[in-house]
Amino acid sequence: MPTRYPNLPPVPADRWNAQTTGPSEATTRRTAMTPTQPVPTTPPDGYTIPPQVARLVEHARTHGWRTLLQWDTESAEVPFLTVQVGRRAGADDGPGPYWWYRLTWHNRDLPHGRLRLFRSGIAHTPTQPKAHDAPSIRAIHEVITAHPLPAAEQP
Repeated sequence: MPTRYPNLPPVPADRWNAQTTGPSEATTRRTAMTPTQPVPTTPPDGYTIPPQVARLVEHARTHGWRTLLQWDTESAEVPFLTVQVGRRAGADDGPGPYWWYRLTWHNRDLPHGRLRLFRSGIAHTPTQPKAHDAPSIRAIHEVITAHPLPAAEQP
């Protein structure tokens, strides 16, 4: 019987269905990437949350959406703010499991204390579940208004 993949060396019998006693390589990598510090939610000295971010987050929370604000710095000590808003989709919303928008504001090439929106952001929606460019902040406000979390599902 000819081998299916003739260019590959055979796997030694002691490696078939190998069981390990320690964590797998994937588990070790995943653990190493998991942050051990709490998510920084307070702005660095001299910075404040931009007004459009505050309005978006307040609007999302008012309509039952989940929010996350995370401050971080790049290698050159340039701060940036990542904002995520989203919620699970209902059965009649579409094939995708959730609405999720991630937008980033950064300080590159700006005076200390100022931030600007970086690119368009990333979105996942029930009608377009794969990652795609996020719409404008105004359009995200409209989506949140059109699709509030039903009162029965609110915590």
